Amino acid sequence: MISHYTVDRKIRSDDAYSPNNEPNKRPDCAATVYCQRCREAYSDVPIILGGIEGSLRRIAHYDYWSDKVRRLVLMDAKPDLLVYGNGERALIEIMYRLARG
Repeated sequence: MISHYTVDRKIRSDDAYSPNNEPNKRPDCAATVYCQRCREAYSDVPIILGGIEGSLRRIAHYDYWSDKVRRLVLMDAKPDLLVYGNGERALIEIMYRLARG
Protein backbone atom coordinates (compact mmCIF):
# COMPACT_ATOMS: atom_id res chain seq x y z
CA MET A 1 0.00 0.00 0.00
CA ILE A 2 2.90 2.31 0.64
CA SER A 3 3.80 2.26 -3.04
CA HIS A 4 0.21 2.99 -4.16
CA TYR A 5 -0.81 5.83 -1.86
CA THR A 6 0.58 8.99 -0.30
CA VAL A 7 0.31 9.57 3.45
CA ASP A 8 -3.02 11.34 3.05
CA ARG A 9 -4.45 8.36 1.09
CA LYS A 10 -4.22 9.95 -2.35
CA ILE A 11 -3.19 7.67 -5.20
CA ARG A 12 0.41 8.19 -6.33
CA SER A 13 0.87 9.35 -9.88
CA ASP A 14 4.29 7.71 -10.18
CA ASP A 15 6.41 4.98 -8.61
CA ALA A 16 10.14 5.58 -8.37
CA TYR A 17 10.87 1.84 -8.16
CA SER A 18 8.96 0.72 -11.28
CA PRO A 19 10.11 0.90 -14.90
CA ASN A 20 9.41 4.34 -16.41
CA ASN A 21 8.01 5.46 -13.02
CA GLU A 22 4.67 3.83 -13.87
CA PRO A 23 2.29 3.50 -10.88
CA ASN A 24 0.51 0.31 -9.77
CA LYS A 25 3.12 -2.13 -11.09
CA ARG A 26 4.02 -3.66 -7.72
CA PRO A 27 1.78 -6.10 -5.80
CA ASP A 28 0.06 -5.05 -2.54
CA CYS A 29 1.75 -7.82 -0.54
CA ALA A 30 5.13 -7.57 -2.22
CA ALA A 31 6.99 -9.62 0.40
CA THR A 32 4.67 -12.60 -0.08
CA VAL A 33 4.88 -12.53 -3.87
CA TYR A 34 8.64 -11.97 -3.97
CA CYS A 35 9.32 -14.74 -1.44
CA GLN A 36 7.23 -17.17 -3.47
CA ARG A 37 9.05 -16.26 -6.70
CA CYS A 38 12.47 -16.57 -5.03
CA ARG A 39 11.50 -19.96 -3.58
CA GLU A 40 10.43 -21.15 -7.06
CA ALA A 41 13.66 -19.98 -8.70
CA TYR A 42 16.12 -20.84 -5.90
CA SER A 43 14.59 -23.53 -3.70
CA ASP A 44 17.86 -24.32 -1.89
CA VAL A 45 18.72 -20.70 -0.92
CA PRO A 46 17.51 -19.39 2.48
CA ILE A 47 15.07 -16.49 2.26
CA ILE A 48 15.55 -13.66 4.74
CA LEU A 49 12.65 -11.22 4.96
CA GLY A 50 12.99 -7.72 6.33
CA GLY A 51 12.19 -4.15 5.47
CA ILE A 52 9.02 -2.29 6.28
CA GLU A 53 6.63 -5.16 5.54
CA GLY A 54 8.68 -7.59 7.61
CA SER A 55 8.82 -5.13 10.49
CA LEU A 56 5.16 -4.12 10.45
CA ARG A 57 3.73 -7.58 9.87
CA ARG A 58 5.84 -9.64 12.29
CA ILE A 59 2.72 -9.89 14.46
CA ALA A 60 -0.97 -10.00 13.54
CA HIS A 61 -2.19 -6.43 13.29
CA TYR A 62 -5.04 -4.23 12.17
CA ASP A 63 -4.47 -2.91 8.65
CA TYR A 64 -5.95 0.55 8.35
CA TRP A 65 -5.97 0.51 4.53
CA SER A 66 -7.94 -2.73 4.12
CA ASP A 67 -9.92 -2.36 7.40
CA LYS A 68 -9.15 -5.90 8.59
CA VAL A 69 -6.70 -7.82 10.76
CA ARG A 70 -3.74 -9.12 8.73
CA ARG A 71 -1.94 -12.37 9.54
CA LEU A 72 1.74 -12.62 10.32
CA VAL A 73 3.95 -12.24 7.26
CA LEU A 74 5.70 -15.46 8.32
CA MET A 75 2.49 -17.38 7.58
CA ASP A 76 1.97 -15.80 4.17
CA ALA A 77 5.50 -15.38 2.77
CA LYS A 78 7.09 -18.39 4.53
CA PRO A 79 10.63 -16.99 4.75
CA ASP A 80 13.35 -18.92 6.55
CA LEU A 81 14.20 -15.95 8.76
CA LEU A 82 12.61 -12.60 9.63
CA VAL A 83 14.69 -9.54 10.49
CA TYR A 84 12.84 -6.52 11.80
CA GLY A 85 13.87 -2.98 12.62
CA ASN A 86 17.32 -1.76 11.66
CA GLY A 87 18.74 -4.98 10.21
CA GLU A 88 22.21 -3.98 9.01
CA ARG A 89 24.12 -5.57 11.89
CA ALA A 90 21.78 -8.54 12.07
CA LEU A 91 22.32 -9.23 8.37
CA ILE A 92 26.11 -9.31 8.82
CA GLU A 93 25.75 -11.80 11.68
CA ILE A 94 23.36 -13.92 9.62
CA MET A 95 25.84 -14.02 6.72
CA TYR A 96 28.67 -15.08 9.04
CA ARG A 97 26.53 -17.86 10.51
CA LEU A 98 25.38 -19.07 7.07
CA ALA A 99 28.99 -19.14 5.87
CA ARG A 100 29.92 -21.28 8.93
CA GLY A 101 27.04 -23.65 8.26
